[in-house]
Amino acid sequence: MVYISYSYNCESVIIEKLKLGGAPVLLAYKDGKKAASKNGVIIFYHGLGVCKEENEKELVTFANAGMLAVGVDNYGHGERRYPDFETRFVYGSKRFDEELFFAIDKSADEISLIIDELISCHGIFANKIGVCGISMGGHIAYAAALRDKRIKAAAPVLGTPRWKALTDKSPSAKAGDFFPCAILSQNGGADDVVPPDGAREFHAELQKYYSVIPERQMYIEFDGAGHSVPEQDWYMLWDNVLSWFDRFLISE
Repeated sequence: MVYISYSYNCESVIIEKLKLGGAPVLLAYKDGKKAASKNGVIIFYHGLGVCKEENEKELVTFANAGMLAVGVDNYGHGERRYPDFETRFVYGSKRFDEELFFAIDKSADEISLIIDELISCHGIFANKIGVCGISMGGHIAYAAALRDKRIKAAAPVLGTPRWKALTDKSPSAKAGDFFPCAILSQNGGADDVVPPDGAREFHAELQKYYSVIPERQMYIEFDGAGHSVPEQDWYMLWDNVLSWFDRFLISE
């Protein structure tokens, strides 16, 4: 795997705010959206309770790698945050999982509209599209990769394809449908918020579908890391993300 350094230099990166498919987004790119999309388009989803601006640093790293980054406000978050957000998402309550996976499902449902508008309204090239997300955003990334076959590569971080609610839509039950999308999953081995076993077992199942191209699926677990990944592990994790998209979008 070729490593690209996690550089955060925003001086030459253009940040543009707009809506795509009804979702508020941030675009990050250098030298024009269309030119950047020739290298790759990364649609990115943030974690629970925050917004697209929270991960501007990560969006900039994609732009610095030559790609077009599209940071999305998850359903019920950011510019479209639920007015009763705090009562909907009480961790540990019965309602929590139901509300969380409803918002995940609705966010994933928007992926095709976002891609369609990028093509029709912004002239981007659609043959190198990837999806990434952290925590809740990682859950969304799994579902988005299933719902639009234009997505060629996915890199969920600290997420799970095994859904506690909406189990009939759980991506882990549809492992065979991901092929040939290049999937890299990374989780903390001691994560008690999003336990790693769902992603670990999902990749074990993927092996039978990816036997002819095993390099297109990879699972990495950081021993001892919880949901708040130590800084040293985080930089390695993010370099893995950038390198994955370099390999399966930029270089393909």
